[in-house]
Amino acid sequence: MVVWEAYEPENDLPMSIALRALIATIERRLWQRRVGRPPDALLLGPQRLELIDRLQQGLLEHVAALHWPTFYRVASPLCATGVEGLYAAVAVSLPLALASGVTADVIAAVEHEPRRGAQSPLAAGCTDATAGRVVFPSQLLQLGASEFGIAPDEMASLLEHHTPAAIRAILHSRLIGGRAELGAAERQSLVADCTRHLGRLLPEAACAQHARLLLRLAYYRHHYSPVARPILRRLRVVDFQAPRVPADAGEVQPLG
Repeated sequence: MVVWEAYEPENDLPMSIALRALIATIERRLWQRRVGRPPDALLLGPQRLELIDRLQQGLLEHVAALHWPTFYRVASPLCATGVEGLYAAVAVSLPLALASGVTADVIAAVEHEPRRGAQSPLAAGCTDATAGRVVFPSQLLQLGASEFGIAPDEMASLLEHHTPAAIRAILHSRLIGGRAELGAAERQSLVADCTRHLGRLLPEAACAQHARLLLRLAYYRHHYSPVARPILRRLRVVDFQAPRVPADAGEVQPLG
């Protein structure tokens, strides 16, 4: 199971800030109608599956909160692994993941690689939600403890203070000293699989929070459409990473 970091508001993604503002506007209107705010536990429970299905059908495709074609591509296999899979599907559909190459690697694993067997050096519970790829820091912290004998606080310090090349060398040396049952090829494979995305690991707490915001917006759009749709028509979620377009370049299409 992936261990998600505690969420801190200052870790918001730029698109999450815009989503918060959009959701707050909808919730003010709902409050005026005496409709309360559902807890995250409700949205992440069994109702999550219905909301994910609605997202895959394009319920929020005009809200610039994800690269939606990527989400449509990875949502079914990743979300089938549970809430952590939803977080991963959202994470790899963000512009920062697409630009880094993490998304392409996860898609290749989802679509082209056979299911990992019991002999895989990676811990299945830690990496199932990301198609066997280590894309979040907490996954590497878990594997550091279980496979390399490195305590989580020490691994966190390595990630903060050392280059990817240095971390790979340290991990390899720990295997030589502590995993005599592994051959040279197995050691190299384990280190390579664990550190494939060093230097471009995704901010898991922010990605998980972004996923919860999307579920909340989908919930309001689906269950309270008369309130949500007029607001979505007037407001837009700005993609802060997109190049700026001159004001006279064309009319902005309303959200639906």
